[in-house]
Amino acid sequence: MRRGLTMAQAAKSWKNKAKPSRKRVVSKAKKKVKRKMAKKRTYRRKNGFSQAKMFGLVRKLALVAPALGVALGEGSSPKDKFDRGVLAYTGYNMATQKFDGMAPLKNTYTPFLAATLITAGIPKIAGFVKGVI
Repeated sequence: MRRGLTMAQAAKSWKNKAKPSRKRVVSKAKKKVKRKMAKKRTYRRKNGFSQAKMFGLVRKLALVAPALGVALGEGSSPKDKFDRGVLAYTGYNMATQKFDGMAPLKNTYTPFLAATLITAGIPKIAGFVKGVI
């Protein structure tokens, strides 16, 4: 046997050992790092909208707004409204079976592109200003 124990001694030592009822997890102590400068704290509202959520909603609404204008606008039938919606978002005219160019696409996607540039630019400018100050 190991450590010079006889079989009887090893069996006796195993019987005397108390078995733990559950495993104990030993946590490692975390090292604390001291900072020379004070850490800036950011405060957030628990039940409010964050800036990122608001900007996301602005972008989605800018993409959907032309479709709402077509759907709620005047039209003789749902088919005409559908055709105008397809023309607005794809540039394809269902009546003439041709691509009508970039004019309808510009009218549809300009608000979305503007909202995307603005909502992406504001955080960048704010970060730049914080870095300078």
